[in-house]
Order: sequence, then C-alpha cells, then structure tokens
Amino acid sequence: GYSSAIMFSIFPIVGLVAPLAAGWLAEINYLYVWIFSGIFFLITFLLTKFQTNFLIKYDLVAGWRAIKSTRIIVFLQGIWEALPFGIIPVFSLHFIKSPLYYGTFIAYLSLMSVIANLVLGYLSDKFKRRLAFLYPIALTMAVATFVFPLVTANLIFWLILTGVIQFLCPLFWNFSASWFVDQQPDHDRSMPIRELVLAIGRIVGLFFAWISFRFETIPVYIFYFLGVIMLLYPVVLLYNTRHAAKF
Repeated sequence: GYSSAIMFSIFPIVGLVAPLAAGWLAEINYLYVWIFSGIFFLITFLLTKFQTNFLIKYDLVAGWRAIKSTRIIVFLQGIWEALPFGIIPVFSLHFIKSPLYYGTFIAYLSLMSVIANLVLGYLSDKFKRRLAFLYPIALTMAVATFVFPLVTANLIFWLILTGVIQFLCPLFWNFSASWFVDQQPDHDRSMPIRELVLAIGRIVGLFFAWISFRFETIPVYIFYFLGVIMLLYPVVLLYNTRHAAKF
C-alpha cells in the first residue's frame, strides 16, 4: 500500500509544478511551452539508457485467464476513469480561459491528493485491511459523480467537487491496486493485463463522454452513467470477495 502510494503520488507531485510553469510560460509565449516540453522529453529519453535490461515473454490469453476473478471490477474502474482523465480537464475549460489560471487549477487538484495518499497508504499496510478503505472511498466517489450535474454552472462548486474527486482518486488507485496485488500472486502475468483492461475501460468511458458532449449543450447523463458504474464497483467487489471462485 505504501509503495503504491509513492507510485500514485508521483504524478500529483509533478502536477504541483509542471502546470504552473506551463501556464506561466504560455502567458509569455506558447512556443516556450513546446520548447521546454521537448527538452524534458529528450532528457527523459536519454535517461532510459540507465534502465536495467530485462526480457518479458507475455501471453495475453494466459494473462486474461490469470485475472479471471478481478477483470470485471478492473473494467468498471477503467470506465469510470473517463471522469478524471477526460471530462474534468475538458469541461474545466468552460470556466477557465487563461493558461495560467488553468495551470493553477491543475496544481490545486494535485495538491489535494499527495499527503492523504501517503498517509492512508501507510495505514492500509499497517492494518492490512484494504477493503475497509476501498468501500467507503468508492461509495463517496459514486455520490460525488452523481452531484456533478448540479455544479456545472458554478465555478466555485465545480472547484470544490473536482477537488474532492482528485483528493480521492489517488487513494482509490492506491487501494484498488493494492487489493489487486493481494488477489493476484503472479504479478508478472496479472499486472500487464490489468493495465490493458483499464485502458479498454477508459476508451469505453471516453466514448460515452464524447456522446454526451456531442448531443448535450451541458453534459448531464454522462455523470449519471459514470455514477452508476462507480456504484457497481463496491457491489462487484463484495461479490468478488465472497464468491471469487465462481468468476
């Protein structure tokens, strides 16, 4: 849990600095954003030579079978993640017009998650009760998703609710990943297929988000759809915990 917390805190920590810097540079000239992005990409690319070489032979069919008891819940998670990965950043542009303000907003979202993620990751390892954290977090995220249609016309309420989601997301990712690792002992086989199923779920979620944005002036139904998806998460989780052998 604590290791997962560190992993899932890297992006928010970067998110405290990079969006603010990009927003500030964009206020001067957008060209600087692309120049510095290219420089950091090249630095990252050069650093890959220090990565230890390793060989992986992977069988998708065997991997799919390996996560038989958890793949439904992973797919549901992927669908819901269309909200933080797609809908929130896109719809926030409805309120925020300046690059600097948008960068500040993204940094604000990142700040909401780091400390709680590390603290609760440590506690989940200490008490060894992932589900005790995962159930209430999933239910809270479902309720928050249902509330989104009520805040799409108010910037302050939108900031508060997106802050709640971004505060909970790293916690949710931490505990869900820790629970998955607990359930799947063959990590070399299960983790890659988990990421594939998550990606497929995100594509499905973003497709429905596109439909909502395409045919609604202000998106509403997509939030209800994703709210139902997140409500199903603890239901399937409970069934999985009690009847894993039947999946």
